[in-house]
Amino acid sequence: MIKQILKENSINLRKENSLRFILSRYKIIRLVQQISHVILGILKYTQIKLYKNKEQYKVNTQRVSSFKGGEILEYKNKC
Repeated sequence: MIKQILKENSINLRKENSLRFILSRYKIIRLVQQISHVILGILKYTQIKLYKNKEQYKVNTQRVSSFKGGEILEYKNKC
């Protein structure tokens, strides 16, 4: 009878430990997903900012080149 109780307890402990292990793995995976989501958001935001700066740069170079002459303006538009 004591052996049976010990056996059941050990099985229950293994189940509990495996559940804890699974939950801890799940929490780690969720944490990694959240961190990667934040990093992707930051990258997307900086990419938008860089793109806006690039567009602003294009506009500024077109304005400057229009004072210098038509050839430079056409060259800038091709880039």
